Amino acid sequence: MAEYPVEVRFKDLDAFGHVNNAVFLSYCEQARVRYYDSLFPLKSALDFPFLLVHAELDYRKPVTITDEVEVWIGVGRIGKGSWDFLYEVRNRKDGIVHCNALTIQAYWDHATQSTGPIAPELRQKLEESLVARDTH
Repeated sequence: MAEYPVEVRFKDLDAFGHVNNAVFLSYCEQARVRYYDSLFPLKSALDFPFLLVHAELDYRKPVTITDEVEVWIGVGRIGKGSWDFLYEVRNRKDGIVHCNALTIQAYWDHATQSTGPIAPELRQKLEESLVARDTH
C-alpha cells in the first residue's frame, strides 16, 4: 500500500464550493498511475497492462480548496485476470476520510489486444501490496 498527495485545484470545485464527486475518480487515477510507476517505471501509456472495468465510490465528507488531500492505495483482491485497487481519499491535516473507492482492473495484452491472465511479475508485485478488505 502507498500514499500519494493530491493537489486540490480551483477547477476541481463545483458550484457549492467543494470538490465535484467526479473529480474523486481523477484523484484515484493519479494514485493508481503513481503506484504502478513505482512498481514498473513508465515510459509510455502502453506500459499499463490493464483496463479499468469498474469503479465505485462512497463519499464521506466534502473536500474544499483549503484541504490537504492524500490518496491511499492498496490491492484488495487478485483474481486470475483481474484485481481490485482500494483507495482512501483523506485529509493530511486531520486524517478524516473524505471518500472510499474501489476499482477493478482487467489485465490487458496490448500485443494481442485482449484480456488474459495476469502476468507473473505483475501478480507478484500485486501480492506484495495485498491488504485485508476490512482495513479499507
